[in-house]
Amino acid sequence: MSTNFSKGILLLFIIFFWTIEIYAQTENDYEQPIQEVFQTELVYPQAKGEVQLTLIPSFNDSDSEQTTTVKTAIEYGITNRFQIGLAFDVFTNLNPVPGLSQQGIGALELSTKVAFMNIRKKQLHMATSFEISFPTADISKGLTDGFVEYKPSFLIAKDFSKANNLQLFSQIGINFKQQVKHSASINIETPSIIAKPIQKLNIKHYFDSLIKDTLKGQDNSSKEINTDFILNLGAFLPTRFGTLVSEFNFTDGETREAYFTPGIVWSLPKNFEIGVGLPIGLNKNSDNFRVIFNFIYEFSLLKK
Repeated sequence: MSTNFSKGILLLFIIFFWTIEIYAQTENDYEQPIQEVFQTELVYPQAKGEVQLTLIPSFNDSDSEQTTTVKTAIEYGITNRFQIGLAFDVFTNLNPVPGLSQQGIGALELSTKVAFMNIRKKQLHMATSFEISFPTADISKGLTDGFVEYKPSFLIAKDFSKANNLQLFSQIGINFKQQVKHSASINIETPSIIAKPIQKLNIKHYFDSLIKDTLKGQDNSSKEINTDFILNLGAFLPTRFGTLVSEFNFTDGETREAYFTPGIVWSLPKNFEIGVGLPIGLNKNSDNFRVIFNFIYEFSLLKK
């Protein structure tokens, strides 16, 4: 990305923060029916000193492969508006069709979010988030495409307390992808890797090289940056049977993917939450279907 482009993005974030800060409320005078949905990031931040632990098993089915992933995530509230997070795919099983199944770890993600709740006491919430994902998986097994991904997003939600706390929510984001690992050639008929060097990713070495080359005005990896546009729209409605969730998830980049994601979330005693979602592919580029589970536990490190 050019320097002017980067400065433009930074300026937009500063204007956004400054404008919303004028109208946002300082107290957490809002109700949070659920913690998470399935393929959309919600606007809610963790409160100051609050920790959220999440376990996310998932299954993806497409015409070319089936993938099972177990992700763990932790989020921590620095203030009532600002949180940081870390997520890691602790296990991935890839079953290509045809081919041999491969197992290993997946991606490592770092994230941050700044939220402004109940703006002007209108039950309107806004936030901005930023995620960076590192391809820590083994590219020789096909468990990663080798891209470092940078994803800034704007989140907007509107509550309707008179409609049983119905919420409409949205996420608009851009995913910048830069390749830092390159795969070897694979013989489909004989599933063995043809001799070709594979670029392993050492995160410390990657950042050291990136900083040195940036100071020299160079780029140590692929100069091409691919971008995906992300649009997620949805709603949830608390009922006596659980909170019903509906999402529409769109990604437009090298390929276009679209999903309809129905789901249900149950809030349990002692700050536990369980959810199950079933994303259904709406076009040929999408997976046929996915199954996503959320197991969430929250607690506070601050004494009340």
